Amino acid sequence: HYSRLFESGEVRQRIQAYAERYFSGEYRRLLNRRNWSLRMKALCRIDEFHMISLESDIVGMLERRRKRTSAELAQMFKILASFGNERLKLWLSQAHTSLPNFACRDILMRLEEDLFKEYVDGFRDFPQSLQLHIIDVIGIRCMIKYQAWLEQLLNRTDAEIRIRALKALSHLSLVMPKEAFHRHAESDNWQERMMAAKLFGQIRHAMFIPCLKKLLSDSSWQVRSEAGQALLRIRGGKQILTQIAESGADRYAREMAAECLERGASDEWNG
Repeated sequence: HYSRLFESGEVRQRIQAYAERYFSGEYRRLLNRRNWSLRMKALCRIDEFHMISLESDIVGMLERRRKRTSAELAQMFKILASFGNERLKLWLSQAHTSLPNFACRDILMRLEEDLFKEYVDGFRDFPQSLQLHIIDVIGIRCMIKYQAWLEQLLNRTDAEIRIRALKALSHLSLVMPKEAFHRHAESDNWQERMMAAKLFGQIRHAMFIPCLKKLLSDSSWQVRSEAGQALLRIRGGKQILTQIAESGADRYAREMAAECLERGASDEWNG
């Protein structure tokens, strides 16, 4: 854990070289032990010290196809992602369902941009569950270069793909307002309507106000809440919420408008 104390590239390289020279033999031996905790200890140290000389040993472990726990597989995949291993795509595609969602995202987060692009380019070849993680990582990493690609995904028939694409877009800056986004607020899927409202709040354009006002009367509380928060982020939205809270025809819309105004006032006070 001492390596975390040093952030300079030169110091880290020296630590890596020291670990490669003095510890690689010991960690190679531990990787072949039957004891799971010893193997995990070695994997964590290999990851921590970025011991690339042991990459082939980890590849060999995967090639032997022995039964591995999800934690061990995840740690092996994270190391290979950090090393930029090209074969990871196949192994991750085959075994990702054995891993927790957060582990899959962590693995993809480690990929350098050039290698991650290969995953985007081969998107259609991956199982849907792994496709969703790829979309999520684009949003988490705020990868603006994929904005147009995400917008293309909004035309997919798979609702979950559209929902994740909307969510990822809501994390990006400088998304231009488009009329085509409105259709997602009309979806039969409440999660898609909610993510549409979230995206409208991120874009902050007046063209979405009529749609957000309608969503304040949505049957889903989550959609109504997201619509109210989005209105607060748009110029003039606070006045609109005040009018709805005082004299709106729909009870759900009045209650949500009042709740959002109260929440907004509390945030201002605490901020």
